[in-house]
Amino acid sequence: MKVFVIKKDEIRVKVEIPEDLLALKDILKQGDKVYGKTSRVIKKETRTERVPMFLGIEVEKTEITQYGTLRVLGKIIEGPENLITYGSYHTIEVKLGYELIIKKEWSEWEIERLKEAILISESPEALIVCIEEDECEVAMLKKNGLKFLASIYNRKSGKDNKAYELSLKEYFGEIIRKIKDLMQRYNIENVIICGPGFFKDIFSKYVSENYEELADKFIIETVSTGSRSGIYEVLKRGITNKILQRNRFVQENYIFEKFLEELAKDGLATYGVNDVVNALMHGAVDKILLSPSIIKELPQNFFKLARDMRSKIYIISSKDVNKKVEKFGGICAILRYKLH
Repeated sequence: MKVFVIKKDEIRVKVEIPEDLLALKDILKQGDKVYGKTSRVIKKETRTERVPMFLGIEVEKTEITQYGTLRVLGKIIEGPENLITYGSYHTIEVKLGYELIIKKEWSEWEIERLKEAILISESPEALIVCIEEDECEVAMLKKNGLKFLASIYNRKSGKDNKAYELSLKEYFGEIIRKIKDLMQRYNIENVIICGPGFFKDIFSKYVSENYEELADKFIIETVSTGSRSGIYEVLKRGITNKILQRNRFVQENYIFEKFLEELAKDGLATYGVNDVVNALMHGAVDKILLSPSIIKELPQNFFKLARDMRSKIYIISSKDVNKKVEKFGGICAILRYKLH
């Protein structure tokens, strides 16, 4: 989640991951004011037309839908006067990529919940290393943007092959140390190695021959230019989007496989709405995999209960994992301890 402070009691929010919707549901209370782009059916003489507009509403109710969106229902308090009636009801539908403005009195807990959502969005997804013979740029891709971390230069010395090979080895060594340090510090699993020409391949071969476990994390891409421009080219191609999607799938699939493992040994696992809610009420649930298709079947206080019990909910975005979870009633849970 991206958050921009406008005033003391007013912020602008951009939704980036499914968990942001849960955070907003936790934060938005009756009487809060929400503003955003939406559309409304307007009667025009003998016909009706859906007209895009910017509206403000006073919140009365929020709900997560089976389609993985957040519906915010309330009375209209601001909008184009020639098209709306103040006090009439409207629903703003919030989904990934949506931006909205929130005006409210912020409690200490709500501020902490907001900070938690920001922290999750800022977690790194991949390193992007653009390498040329003379220079290397290293950047970190987060869910909410790109951060350049280092520029490394090849300090070439001498004209003979032996001196060149020595300086190249030192150059590669410095890059590898930086990559390993950042991967360990930020718990990063993916590294995109890019660059024009064949130099990136020379580097990749060197790593494969000397650091095999590191080379397994590499994704090699050819770009038309070096330096920061090469990194931006990688972003424009959408390569990083594939990594973000893959990471999400890996995370969801890992939790599901852990669930199956526990289930097979009659261990720390349960499934189905009734059994998961019962485990939640006892504070026994650690993680929940939730299919958007059964959200409407959950008790009204389900998300609040999970939050109070510090249980982590993952709304599934991967079709493959979703199919598997739906065979278990659309909801699977890994437990902290077994209920007797």
